[in-house]
Amino acid sequence: MRVLIIDDHPMLRDALAGLMRDLEPDVKIEEAGSRAGALALCDEPFDLVLLDLDLPDAAAQSLDALVEVKATFEASAVVVVSARADAHTIRRAIELGASGYFPKTHDQAGMERGLRLVLSDGVYLPPELLTASGPQRREDVVVAAAERLSERQRQVLNLALQGKPNKVIARELDIAIGTVKHHLSVALDVLGLENRTEAIYRLGRLLRTEPSAAPGA
Repeated sequence: MRVLIIDDHPMLRDALAGLMRDLEPDVKIEEAGSRAGALALCDEPFDLVLLDLDLPDAAAQSLDALVEVKATFEASAVVVVSARADAHTIRRAIELGASGYFPKTHDQAGMERGLRLVLSDGVYLPPELLTASGPQRREDVVVAAAERLSERQRQVLNLALQGKPNKVIARELDIAIGTVKHHLSVALDVLGLENRTEAIYRLGRLLRTEPSAAPGA
């Protein structure tokens, strides 16, 4: 796995590099201290980009750095690690395609869990966003996250919302039960939900669509 860390503070880059090595000992890490330094690596492939929004050569209090990095590293999962922790910025970052958002106040254990989710093709939303939002705002966040689900994850979730057990979902989609469990687990993590029961309670009407039960995982 190849990771690019973009932050103007060397100590924070070192901390993030250490965290990534704990998650993946064989990780290859590149570092950049500015927007321009990151864009100079545009020809190199990365699986994951960890981005600080407030770089010295980025527009103040904007998401321009995220937009530019997403456009430059199209095949990479881009995760924001920022001192900004307001709900508006977090929601907008997810809408712009970030695969996760970590306020810099997060502890290491929380970041490890969130990064594992991102590396499993999920989208990480900080708990502060979900708990601080009112009902409508929380629904907006869930909708934004749901748009990032893969087609298969959405199919599995939709069938689960209909109350179907895993073995029935597996049969209808022609996939293994273990694959059903994996897709459902990732989908619930992406949406910030604890379990299938909470998903049915909160999302029964919000996300349910007619699944296109195409075969294959």
